Amino acid sequence: NDYNFASRPPLLVSFLYEQEGVEQVLNLIDVHMKCCNDGIERRHQASIMLHDYLLAMVAEGDSNFVIPGDWNDDIYDTDESGEYSFAAFLEDSGNFYFVTDSLAATGLRSNASYPSYPSFIDNILISHSLFDETIGSEVRVLRLDEVFGDYSSVVSDHRPVLWSFTPN
Repeated sequence: NDYNFASRPPLLVSFLYEQEGVEQVLNLIDVHMKCCNDGIERRHQASIMLHDYLLAMVAEGDSNFVIPGDWNDDIYDTDESGEYSFAAFLEDSGNFYFVTDSLAATGLRSNASYPSYPSFIDNILISHSLFDETIGSEVRVLRLDEVFGDYSSVVSDHRPVLWSFTPN
């Protein structure tokens, strides 16, 4: 159902790495949620679908999910009825966490991932198995538009968001 994902279904890429002689898998799912108009309802539905998918994958024994991308909404923005686009994840804090939460909460223009608005709409969500990796990790916005003058017109109107961690 790519309608709720604005005709850009999530892309799953799995990386295999070795740590202390044990093979591990890191699953990345890139998302680009719907913006504007009926976007909040479609983001809400897409979040439910993604949440259900991730829970099913974890139940089958898969874990270590990182879901970065253009979520096209501030984490805590609500519509007129008080609904969050990402309630499925926000209400399941035992299984999922936005590592970008601290950046989104500041409201600082310097932290804006989408500086022309300005807002923080490019988030990184992780699954429970990676919660320990947040200890000593770093999350930040790379303000490349301040380094490269034509960044916004040539590369993207969004700034990259980085989560750097060491696997435990």
